[in-house]
Amino acid sequence: MFVFVFFIFNEVNSNELQCYNKFEFFDITNCLPPNYVKDGSVDYTEFIQKGLNDFSNVIMPDFPILINESGLKIKSNSHIYFKDNSKVVTKSNSLNFFATIWLLDVKNVIIDNLVLVGNRDKYFGGKGEWGFGIYIDKSDNITINNSKISNCWGDGIYIGGGSKPSTNVFINKVNIFSNRRNGITITNGENVHIIDSYISTSNGTPPMAGLCIEP
Repeated sequence: MFVFVFFIFNEVNSNELQCYNKFEFFDITNCLPPNYVKDGSVDYTEFIQKGLNDFSNVIMPDFPILINESGLKIKSNSHIYFKDNSKVVTKSNSLNFFATIWLLDVKNVIIDNLVLVGNRDKYFGGKGEWGFGIYIDKSDNITINNSKISNCWGDGIYIGGGSKPSTNVFINKVNIFSNRRNGITITNGENVHIIDSYISTSNGTPPMAGLCIEP
């Protein structure tokens, strides 16, 4: 296992992390079915996933979206932008292992302004600790900007990769709070930067850490 973590507390030039004007963005609201609701009560995982599969640069709906136990799988070379009222809400389930957003063996992904609310208050499995907000595995050049992640059954963000580390991961201005296990867990990473971020009130099952680096 190799873990290199850098904490940076000064301002980061946004031009180094974001470049909005070079690409066209597709509003993924156009993938939703007719007469869709805007209160986060209906599972639209299938429709959102199709938009993520078909387009690389997307704007998420400007209202809460309910995501089921399958989660959203992000492909390489994606830029995902969340509007002011956008929110990803994790649907209740009983699985022992699940994530709301998966980054599995991908590269060059930017996620901006995410608000993710986990299902710790709605989980009915009764055991386990592996319900993740964002699961980053064997991935490279991943940036998460200006986001909030809370109430996950397990970790807010997991960074790992087994025999292959996740590399060049930037967690920039992210508020991670009230998750049941850890705010951020790193098991295998290189060049991981946690920048101007706040991690608090992890509670529910050990180790209940803000940042946990595990062998």
